[in-house]
Amino acid sequence: MRGLVNFLQSREKKEGGGFSASPRLPATIEDSYCALRIVSFLNDRHYPGTKTGPFRKRHINYLSHSFPRGTVKGAKNLFQALWCLDFCKYDIGYFEPFYKAGSLLKLKEISLEDLYYLHKLANLLHSNNISVPFAVEIQPDILHAAVTVEDKWRALYITFFNRGKARDRRQLSEWIMECQNSDGGFGFSPGTTSYIENCHYALRALKLLGIALDSKQRRAVQEFAMACRTRSGGFSRRPDASPFMDATYHAVAVMLVSRLEQD
Repeated sequence: MRGLVNFLQSREKKEGGGFSASPRLPATIEDSYCALRIVSFLNDRHYPGTKTGPFRKRHINYLSHSFPRGTVKGAKNLFQALWCLDFCKYDIGYFEPFYKAGSLLKLKEISLEDLYYLHKLANLLHSNNISVPFAVEIQPDILHAAVTVEDKWRALYITFFNRGKARDRRQLSEWIMECQNSDGGFGFSPGTTSYIENCHYALRALKLLGIALDSKQRRAVQEFAMACRTRSGGFSRRPDASPFMDATYHAVAVMLVSRLEQD
């Protein structure tokens, strides 16, 4: 745990706020989102000061100034920035002019990733009792069109968000299970190389489907995640690779989801 905290603290910008991919790089919205998601998993004893004014103020300062600077671009960045502000107890209703831009998107032309983050944004606004100023619609074959574990997860989230049902649930869960390799990790699809983000998406998708890994499968994916841990305390996408903030977030989430299944 100490190594993970050191990894985060070395990338936290104590003056301007936000988190970066490496200590010498500037902060980004995506790295800040991944770091604060990890912090949300920890308690104040492990990462002291997260509930204090100075911690929240510096990250609110970085994130709020990202909007007029034009750093916030696209549905993904918009959701991530607003999630971080909400985590720091800032009123995200203040940024209504920015997320109202979602209504200008031609939803039939946007990617599955954009559609996924628009749904995540809608869920975030709902949880804050804020009306959603844009419509989100889905195609009926969205699950069948998805060809990777990540896209299957996104399509499932969108389907369940719209109170839909996943057809061929058993077939879908079996396909995801087939993505797990002998090293314990999950590939993008059956027979492809394991990466830590695929493990996260696979576990989230299976959880949404109400399917749990057996003890052997669960132990294997946990071992793969731990094999991605580096000396810096962060995690890499694969064993013996360089650590990144997003990979670290996925690895911590894998350990959390798999342990919750065990409990």
